[in-house]
Amino acid sequence: MVLAALIAAVGIFLDSAILIVGAMVVGPEFGPIAGICVAILQRRRHLAGRSALALGVGFPLAISAVVLAALVFKATGLTADDFATQDHTFVELISKPDFFSFFVAFCVGIAGMLSLTTAKSAALIGVFISITTIPAAANAGIAAAYTDWTSFRAPSVSS
Repeated sequence: MVLAALIAAVGIFLDSAILIVGAMVVGPEFGPIAGICVAILQRRRHLAGRSALALGVGFPLAISAVVLAALVFKATGLTADDFATQDHTFVELISKPDFFSFFVAFCVGIAGMLSLTTAKSAALIGVFISITTIPAAANAGIAAAYTDWTSFRAPSVSS
């Protein structure tokens, strides 16, 4: 999760859709998210606990790594002192979910369920990319490093 978030952070700094999607592909959070869903349906507390622990430890570590990397980038002049995530096109998609974000998540959930139940595993790659939250974690880390608390906090969802 840390490596995926660092890749996403560079994608945000460079405003590179390719790097952001690359981070989405290598982001490992789908497994624990799916684990929690399965655990709820099958009433398997141990699986739910392990999955929640993976997310509960992984995301703070990933965000912390991005904060540290962003501070190093800033201190060494690799990124501008006045970097603002709002000035980058792809960050809007990441940091401001709207109705279409939830609609896509709903469709992705159905696609993931169908790909798993029909043994069409090729569709799962699209599911992994569509449902990832790694770029949002990277965005939070960058916002924290630049003390942009408006971008850091969870935005209100507009419809």
